[in-house]
Amino acid sequence: MPFNRLPVDVVGEYYVSRSLPLSAQSTINLYPEGNPSGRASTALQNWLGAKGWLTASGADRGFAKYKNVLYQVSGEDLYLVDDLRVRTSVGTVPGTARCEFANDGTFLIIVTEGKAYQFDGTTLSEITDPDLETPDSVAVLNNQVIYDGDEGRWVVASPADPDNIPAINYAIAESQGDDLIRVHTFNQTLYLMGSDSIETWFNSGTGSPPFTRIEGGILESKGLLALHSVAKTTNYTYFMDSDQIVSRVSGYQAEEITSPALAHEFSKLVCSDAIGMSMVVEGQQFYVISFPTSNKTFAFSETFSTWVQLSYGTTGGRHLMNAYMFIYGKHLISDYRNGNIYELDADTFTDNGEVQVRERVTPPINGISLGMPGAVFTMEYFEVFIETGVGTVSGQGVAPAIMFSTSTDGGRTFDSSGVGYIGMGEGGDYLIRVRYDCLIEFQELLIKIRVTDPAFISIHGAFISVKPEMGY
Repeated sequence: MPFNRLPVDVVGEYYVSRSLPLSAQSTINLYPEGNPSGRASTALQNWLGAKGWLTASGADRGFAKYKNVLYQVSGEDLYLVDDLRVRTSVGTVPGTARCEFANDGTFLIIVTEGKAYQFDGTTLSEITDPDLETPDSVAVLNNQVIYDGDEGRWVVASPADPDNIPAINYAIAESQGDDLIRVHTFNQTLYLMGSDSIETWFNSGTGSPPFTRIEGGILESKGLLALHSVAKTTNYTYFMDSDQIVSRVSGYQAEEITSPALAHEFSKLVCSDAIGMSMVVEGQQFYVISFPTSNKTFAFSETFSTWVQLSYGTTGGRHLMNAYMFIYGKHLISDYRNGNIYELDADTFTDNGEVQVRERVTPPINGISLGMPGAVFTMEYFEVFIETGVGTVSGQGVAPAIMFSTSTDGGRTFDSSGVGYIGMGEGGDYLIRVRYDCLIEFQELLIKIRVTDPAFISIHGAFISVKPEMGY
């Protein structure tokens, strides 16, 4: 019986099920891109690499943008970082915990470790109004600064005066008796995010505080687990919720966006210290969530409603980014280890000079996916459609290669003895075929595609050449 050349669905999301034979798909440092009229309707593109931008000192505690300038709390200093990469200390923020920021147009407000600070562009000072309780978060709506307080309370400062907190302006998020974790604003709505519920309020301009709870706008079964996991895109606010999965809200409805496979993975991680960031990459909006204690990072594509994993180094640790800001026309991130600032760049294929692993494990290839249910096959070769001729001018990436390996036990193990290294083409070698020749018998097969050379990778599709055993 002759070999048949059949398509394989190689493009997909991160989906490592608790039952690996069901799905062991990994997608690491790659993200989906759609093009209905292109070579393939969906491809996997190289995640942005990180190149050095500014060397810092002191652990990063967060980024803020104020009057179109980047600010960073690093160690116990608030630094102004200008577009010429000059870093200037403008004041002290005592402590070591991550900071939350808000900007009312006049002041930059910083909250950390139960204290609040204000910066007017010249002077950084602690907010000392005795009516301020011990805030963990801060938000701004219509130039009014909002702090969370103690025992479910929250307060609105006087307009344009973050250090004037009228005692009469305290209120309680009282739909349920849970703790208030964070105040947050999105699309002219105040979200009071408690441990078991979320209330929505609007700025009515009347009363003390001048806010009114939105009837029917209470999310009674959805709370916030991780204070720093909250981040917003144009369309949604994302967060690690009280069920230890990622949800998003728009208006007064919450939507769970975590796949069952990731929900199982999150259940094994420490999620209370999760950090959330939002970013736009090549026109796609992403929510990125890192787990510092558990050393993992994942990204959700809002366009494709799919998850991928981001990692640093060769062991699958969390991505470098501890904070993110698009400013000065650049994607800037801070290094969680030392506060250094890097630029994320589509033409950089390392992370600060270290290996950036790009990996994809296919869905199960079997009789069902190949249109011959129940068959046992012999594979002749596996060919992947990628961009070729991507070798660099010099260095390790001159002759980049893809590493192929196979698994016939449902992704539990991959054959180290049959690993193949297939060239992707030196610079300008556009007509090369990336084909992995390997005679292997299988009932179900997974193929791992892995690239560590510093070269661009764009995966468009794949074919497998197989023939079923006699008698099928």
